[in-house]
Amino acid sequence: MAANLSVYNLGQLGVNVDKDPIHLEDGELTSAQNAIKDPLGVVGGITKRLGLTKFNSVAGAGSIAGGIGVPLTHPSTFTIYLGRSSTSGGLGAAIGWWKSTDAFVTAASTITSNPAAPRANEIATFSAGALSTLGGSPGVGCIVNNVLYYAASNYTSAAPPIRAFDGTLDREICRVPINPDVGTNSVGVLSMITANGSIYISTYDGGTTSADFKGRVLSLNPATGVLTPVGATFTTGHLPYALATSGNTLWVGSHNGNSSSNGNAYFFRVGSDTTWTLDNTFSVGNVCSVLAYGGDIYFGHMQAAGTFATISKRTSLGVYSTADTASSGTARNANAYLGMTTFGSNLYAAYWNNDTTPIAIIRKFNGSSWSSVFTAATSATRKPFNAFFQLNSVLYSCAGGLGTSAGLLSTSNGTSWTDLSGSLTTDTSVPAFIGFYS
Repeated sequence: MAANLSVYNLGQLGVNVDKDPIHLEDGELTSAQNAIKDPLGVVGGITKRLGLTKFNSVAGAGSIAGGIGVPLTHPSTFTIYLGRSSTSGGLGAAIGWWKSTDAFVTAASTITSNPAAPRANEIATFSAGALSTLGGSPGVGCIVNNVLYYAASNYTSAAPPIRAFDGTLDREICRVPINPDVGTNSVGVLSMITANGSIYISTYDGGTTSADFKGRVLSLNPATGVLTPVGATFTTGHLPYALATSGNTLWVGSHNGNSSSNGNAYFFRVGSDTTWTLDNTFSVGNVCSVLAYGGDIYFGHMQAAGTFATISKRTSLGVYSTADTASSGTARNANAYLGMTTFGSNLYAAYWNNDTTPIAIIRKFNGSSWSSVFTAATSATRKPFNAFFQLNSVLYSCAGGLGTSAGLLSTSNGTSWTDLSGSLTTDTSVPAFIGFYS
């Protein structure tokens, strides 16, 4: 009777196709398709690689979390959240979010928790007047590693919270610390961006007019939840309203809350600077948006009645000039370039002019010339589009502000735009958003 032969290192030395089979070492194989080392083997041994098993001949639908033995990296349902607030009360009282699983093709659902409501009305003291109708700030949320980090609402007199939402769990990760130059809790977060693995937030820390407004910029480590001041408090009266980065340089455009004054441009080289550098004092209005594009820095401005808003360009040599000037309708108070972004190889800028017939235009710059690629023709789109976001190779622009129901546009090519406003309720939008698999 033959005895059993136990080979514990079978396959441990891999496949060898160069030797004659009789010359193979113990543990070598001539072929082993779909074979892997057995994780339960005592010393070695192999087993069949786990894989997907065919359920049937019908393609799967809905959310598929994985197959037999092999979880997928992401489930298949792509969900978009867009911040939502009421259309009354300062900038509008925070309500929650719109949620869409079909990119707003059909009516979005509304949710009031998980995630919590994004910051809205809290900065109304600064944004009273012109800015309240324009959404209040460039953005209060950003995405890092498929997680939404956002400034939350409803904190009253407490320190403003920053929360994180991964599609399932919503949690507070930190609160904005007291600015020692003010001595009381910060009023709220103005804007948030992400760059090089960090999150940068600008804050409105105190004051009630441009004579005493105080604000600063902090960096947030998303892995630890630690907030660190970037430089010192800004010049009194100039709040760090809009943020952008170019390489390791952080740019800020300041705003003092009205349309008849002018903002400043500041920069800070992360890793080497300890103070902010005042790079330019504008004579063409406060800054509502900032963007790095083609090696230059662009600043979108707001203007008072009678003067059309402009976009300023700063070259790598530090030379400032006017890149674009609005010209549609009669220039009304607080007409402004509210938001800018890059999409493909082009720059896009959203312009708003609250004329008798409101004017909403999206301008495109291809590196050499400007053109208008969207001009609002309906009441649903004649709104202040104040923010852009990109998800799944689609560019979106959302509109909102005090007394303004939300507007939403999308484009996959930057030329043809689809009005998705009908998929939203009559609430207004908050510039906070995320799209991810959930």
